[in-house]
Amino acid sequence: MSGAFGDSVTYEVGPTSAFLKGCFPPCMCPLAAFGLTGSFELSPTLEPSRVTTYDVSNLVLVATTAETFVTLVGGGTYSIAGAKGDLQRLELELIVGVDEPVHFDSGWVPVEVEWPAISIVVPMNDMTCFDQVVDLVAAPSQAISADLDGDGSVNGLDLGSLLSAWGSCAFPAPCFGDLDGDGQIGASDLSILLGAWTG
Repeated sequence: MSGAFGDSVTYEVGPTSAFLKGCFPPCMCPLAAFGLTGSFELSPTLEPSRVTTYDVSNLVLVATTAETFVTLVGGGTYSIAGAKGDLQRLELELIVGVDEPVHFDSGWVPVEVEWPAISIVVPMNDMTCFDQVVDLVAAPSQAISADLDGDGSVNGLDLGSLLSAWGSCAFPAPCFGDLDGDGQIGASDLSILLGAWTG
């Protein structure tokens, strides 16, 4: 995510995501599984180093079954570490329904999908006995487009933004202006922007 710190990318939650609530071994009680939809924003918070940290904000998820639904709202921190960027951690403060905010933490776990996609299981209580668990699979929204300033048009303002971000991403992809997701702001991105030009 190049450009100014705070540039954000919108992520959409994938259809294989789930919210689990109930008992895990060794406890014995029902475990409810909810389908999960929603979105959040990811933006860099620190200079790239051995640990790359992103702010998770505007997280709004809806967990549904045939009979009911519950909302999960909040934010937190997503981090990538390891010599090859092969470890990840997601910490969230979530309001589940109308309850008080609770802390969810994946701990440091292996990266399972290719960045910029995210796949991670985030429990509240280490999946021991009664717990609430967010099984999150997400990727940058397909709504990310050449409309870089979000004003509904692709024009000279978006072209200027893309040119000012030209070069390698300061953070792992996706980054601001990286329309093809290759970690570079270059000719391919310029071609995409010009192809979407509305004036």
